[in-house]
Amino acid sequence: RRICEKCQTPYNMVSKPPKNDKICDICQGRVIQRPDDRPEVIMNRLNTYEQQTKPLVDYYRSQGILKIVVSKGSIDDVFQQVQKVLGTISV
Repeated sequence: RRICEKCQTPYNMVSKPPKNDKICDICQGRVIQRPDDRPEVIMNRLNTYEQQTKPLVDYYRSQGILKIVVSKGSIDDVFQQVQKVLGTISV
């Protein structure tokens, strides 16, 4: 992922690259790597997940109350999936 330093337009170097790898299509600002996409930041996020989030996922799964939504597809598709899952929860 990349982002324009000036106007914050997001780019994906595989599916939506800028016409020039280093120049924004919109404002001609400099296209840079997002600070949160650096390897050391990603490793920190993965470590945090393993230490703090995964135990919660395991706990809720063991209680039989974990609900999973696959977030592939359009925003509308995912929203429908979330609504479907929420509809199965009894309070």
